[in-house]
Amino acid sequence: MQNTTTNQQHWQQVQKQAQQIQIWYTKCRGYLLINTGLVVLNLWTSPDSLWFYWPMLGWGIGLFFQAKKAFNWPFFLGKNWEHKKIQRILDQQTQQRQWE
Repeated sequence: MQNTTTNQQHWQQVQKQAQQIQIWYTKCRGYLLINTGLVVLNLWTSPDSLWFYWPMLGWGIGLFFQAKKAFNWPFFLGKNWEHKKIQRILDQQTQQRQWE
């Protein structure tokens, strides 16, 4: 019974992560589309005064932190990085065995 609960919790975590990754890709498409428009607008209306890189920079920083969350990147190899990495590898190996 406990194994079923653990598998369901694991499935829910994996599903949530997949949704976060999908959301991140959607935001990246928006980032590329809108910032391309801002570059064109800036170069067309005022090529002597470039400002398009400021929104790109701000939005890009936000996208970086969203990617960190979506892909479970450790923040500069934090305190528990090694433990989390070992656990992730073990989880992946367990998952591979389940699908074989």
